[in-house]
Amino acid sequence: MIKVKGGYEKVDFWALSFGLINHLRELNDLLPAGTDICIHCGVEGQHSSTGFHPRGMAVDLHFEKSGLIVQPEAMLLLLIKKWKGGIGIYTHWNNPGFHLDIGPIRTWWKRSDSEYNLTLTEFVKEKGLNEYYEKIVMPNEEGYL
Repeated sequence: MIKVKGGYEKVDFWALSFGLINHLRELNDLLPAGTDICIHCGVEGQHSSTGFHPRGMAVDLHFEKSGLIVQPEAMLLLLIKKWKGGIGIYTHWNNPGFHLDIGPIRTWWKRSDSEYNLTLTEFVKEKGLNEYYEKIVMPNEEGYL
């Protein structure tokens, strides 16, 4: 199920692109039973005016199962294999989650408000996800797919 953190009045679904909504629906169909997509924002909030959010092509979200937050590490492999666009990993949020957009395929990780654009390679190593590392196709060290 696709939900909105804080209530549906918080996200302007009419401003989101059809392509993004379609990608989210496809992702929702792939999730384990009982897992929800909880959207924090789309075009709302403070985002770069040149980014994908103002164009309705990005959302910030987290995943929940039975009302509990699913840590980003648990969803990373699925997203890398199935999401057709940008994946930002934000472990420092109150509800750790992702930025997903329908721009070029790329990945990044933001550990805290002061550390930005770390590579997916660093994320995998720091989080002890080495057993998954070999399953992730990574053509270069910068983490771009």
